[in-house]
Amino acid sequence: MRKVFFFLLFVAAFLLTGCYPKSGVVTCSNRMEKDNVVMDTDYQITYSDHTVLALHTVEKIITSDDTILKKYQTILESNYRQYNELDGYHNEILLKKGSLISITDIDYSMINLDKLFEIDSNNASLVRHGKIDFLGMKKVYENMGAICKYKVSRKN
Repeated sequence: MRKVFFFLLFVAAFLLTGCYPKSGVVTCSNRMEKDNVVMDTDYQITYSDHTVLALHTVEKIITSDDTILKKYQTILESNYRQYNELDGYHNEILLKKGSLISITDIDYSMINLDKLFEIDSNNASLVRHGKIDFLGMKKVYENMGAICKYKVSRKN
């Protein structure tokens, strides 16, 4: 009985303190295929305590249909135009034969959150205590079908 109690106490402590490192990097990846179009997305979240510090995103659209790629290019350029005006936000779109690659880097220590919310009020759902919430962001990506993995770093 005593062993069961200590085991349950250990499990409760583990669950209450969280099941992820206090800081680090998580990569969430997603792949969708439809009508001869492949969309690969990788989100690399750098976080500390429950706060997102930076986000690096690579979105890749692959198809042999140049018309589709150019259409996506126009949509992405329009979507990211306002964001690129924010300090700490950079998006680059590359059109190559057979693919369109969108690379976004966000340094949340430099972002004016009020301006971010003006562009899209949905961004406010990721904020907790005035900061971008790591678990909230991770959950959004997982809800879109992404698989998230923690990067394990070894200290010497």
